[in-house]
Amino acid sequence: MIKRLLCLLLAAFCAASCLFGCIPGGENHVSGQHSAGAEPSFAESAAAQQTSAPEGKAEGVLKVHFIDVGQGDSAFAELPGGECLLIDCGERDYAGRVISFVDCLGYRKIDYILVTHPHTDHMGGMSLVIESFDVGKIYMPDVVATHSAFSAMLNAVSAKGLKIEIAKDGVCVFAKENLRADLLAPAVIDTDNLNGCSAVLKLQYGGTSFLFAGDAEKAEEAKLVAGYGEALKSDVVKIGHHGSADASSDEFIRAVGAKIGIISCGAGNPYGHPARGVMTSWLAGETEILLRTDLEGTITIVSDGSAVSVAEKTEYDYKWVLNLNGKKIHRPGCEGAANIQERNRAYSTRTVAELEALGYTPCGICRPEE
Repeated sequence: MIKRLLCLLLAAFCAASCLFGCIPGGENHVSGQHSAGAEPSFAESAAAQQTSAPEGKAEGVLKVHFIDVGQGDSAFAELPGGECLLIDCGERDYAGRVISFVDCLGYRKIDYILVTHPHTDHMGGMSLVIESFDVGKIYMPDVVATHSAFSAMLNAVSAKGLKIEIAKDGVCVFAKENLRADLLAPAVIDTDNLNGCSAVLKLQYGGTSFLFAGDAEKAEEAKLVAGYGEALKSDVVKIGHHGSADASSDEFIRAVGAKIGIISCGAGNPYGHPARGVMTSWLAGETEILLRTDLEGTITIVSDGSAVSVAEKTEYDYKWVLNLNGKKIHRPGCEGAANIQERNRAYSTRTVAELEALGYTPCGICRPEE
């Protein structure tokens, strides 16, 4: 058993070493030191926002969907300029739900993917997501795991000819007019605690901001408070570690000061998430609205650049039912579609030709065609 584990570790390390790339400008941290012509650091940007609020509303809207993936995490951000960002995707059983959600919004490319850390409740279905869309850049902390979902993700990354960019403190994922995304953690890697290696992202649009805390626990929160302080201030926070008592220290809650808190967790989960004390602590601070995916399902928050609000739920149309396992395309009323296991089911608005290019074939019974 020990020999087998060592072999798995070595194989994962070798594969990850080939796929992890370098991030241009990744050496620029909160100190604000950067080369001529580089984007200003997160700290400089935050300071500028504190002194000069944008005039009027920013153009367009930012929509952030906290997708219900049971006892896991997934958030999909529709960016004002037409690009998009996916943060985690939950367990393998929820891959179809994430793929369907993104597909039925009309996206064929995911411009940015962030895997906060390699626990399967955050990236178990990421290989299927990567296979289902064109992908721009993918970020993940410099850690490896030995489970099959991690290996499958690396294989999918390799098959697409991608490189994994290192997610760490000080990295700017993108900086555009009125819009930027910065990684605030991890500052250090603790291979004994993957939660403590969680990537933490701050997404800013105009005068509004969202903080995605992954599974960061209190030790990582303390580093964030010490390193960023008031710059952690956000309108919306994806609360760390599914609302576990291992996260959400009083100092972190005060520093973030979010008006809206989101907890991603599964109904009746065996961990007791979210902890009652955690919810009480957030609501005792500045948080006015606390929402949970186990109670609300998928939650959408909209920003116009000046204010954030909770959006009403909407239903999405689709043309086809897909079998992710058998790679078949079915009409919605097909008997074959009705027999697809939930974990292998997805919905799509694409053309049959687009799906065939992804390796799907039409069902021989219902014969889907345009």
